[in-house]
Amino acid sequence: MSYKSSNTIKTLIILLFIVLLILLYAGRLNETKSFNKSGIFMDTYVSIEIQGKEGEKALEACWKKLEDLSIKFDRFNSESEIYKINSNSGNWVKISNDTLDLLKKAIHFAKVSEDLFDP
Repeated sequence: MSYKSSNTIKTLIILLFIVLLILLYAGRLNETKSFNKSGIFMDTYVSIEIQGKEGEKALEACWKKLEDLSIKFDRFNSESEIYKINSNSGNWVKISNDTLDLLKKAIHFAKVSEDLFDP
């Protein structure tokens, strides 16, 4: 093998190695990060998985929304509006518009399901 062909082979190997490194690095740039969280809200197991650059931020926003809904609507939480309604039968209880909307929807679905859904 001549000196010239030996250098050509070495150059090709180095170029191939550089291209391989570039491809490996480029593949890592497109890796999708995954964020997940699990817990129990309103006596129900909840698991959320979000992928993407802003996944962690989105996951925290979702989790915060679940916590807020749980505070308002969890029938087992003595601070929730639903618990207060259930434990003050026959008495007036001040509720938020969100709870009023939820109750209206519950009544609607009870009617359209012919009471198969029992709020």
